[in-house]
Amino acid sequence: MGATADSRNLKRGAKAKKQKKTNGDEAVKSAAVKSVPVFENPLVPNVVLRQMYQKMAESRLLGEYALRAGRKAKGAIALKSTNGQEACRVSVTQGLGDGDVVLDSQPGELMEYLLGAKLSEILRRLSGDTKSKQAKSTGETKPLPTGLLPFVKEAEERLFAGLGAALLLKRLNRPNGVVIFVEHKEVSNGTWRRAFTLAAAQNLSVIFVLLAGAKLGKDKGKAGVSDIALSCGVPGIPVDASDAVALYRVAQETMGRIRSGEGAVLIEGIPFPAPGEDRAIADPVAAMKASLLQRQIATEEWIAGVEKEFRRQLSVGAK
Repeated sequence: MGATADSRNLKRGAKAKKQKKTNGDEAVKSAAVKSVPVFENPLVPNVVLRQMYQKMAESRLLGEYALRAGRKAKGAIALKSTNGQEACRVSVTQGLGDGDVVLDSQPGELMEYLLGAKLSEILRRLSGDTKSKQAKSTGETKPLPTGLLPFVKEAEERLFAGLGAALLLKRLNRPNGVVIFVEHKEVSNGTWRRAFTLAAAQNLSVIFVLLAGAKLGKDKGKAGVSDIALSCGVPGIPVDASDAVALYRVAQETMGRIRSGEGAVLIEGIPFPAPGEDRAIADPVAAMKASLLQRQIATEEWIAGVEKEFRRQLSVGAK
């Protein structure tokens, strides 16, 4: 009995020693992993950064698809290129919620996708098919699940339509905001002054988003409309149009401002040259990809997978 007990104790001791060693090895391995942590900004979590990149990459591919579809299909939606605008569009729409309203500088398909519309419906409309199978049988069309208002081509009319929507929300005591996208040099300085003056006087919950121009001019990297906004009592914030993270942080702070009733804000996308180049504007999608890889927030395989999967969805939806 004694010998058996001693034998058992020895076995238990050996097992415990082995388990202790195993746990120790695991602790060393765990410590080694933790010794090279992936930095995570609590203000912009890594999961949000990956979501933003995915939306930016998909927006780029969908925009290119829309341009091709518009040239081929009779009756298809006519769209301008949105290359270079992905950071502004995605960063601002990322924080929108139910009841918020958007007026875009383009017909709605691209923005509707960013706001949650189904890709199949977007592709159908881009192809020039104005009615779905259900609509053909019932004669009715189902509205898309977004807060996007009908497209207003004239930028001045778009500005004041958005201000009117913001005034209505205010009268209804709604905490929602209105986002108005305007292309570079789409409206005159005088029009901006009237819009900013009205927004400030009525303390409207509006975010004006000025999209950067497609070309670098002599004013590259300089704000212009922001100065006009400030002179009218509206905070104007110039931000690098290729820096999605900076735009996201500004957009989140701006959302907080309008939801607390502190009035309108202008976010002005400023074009900056690509590193080492004088004439080429920095590509926001490429810049975001480089940032994710450098900070080990995403891998090359994941990034390639995002593009591959969305191209597959475009191919399937086009058939």
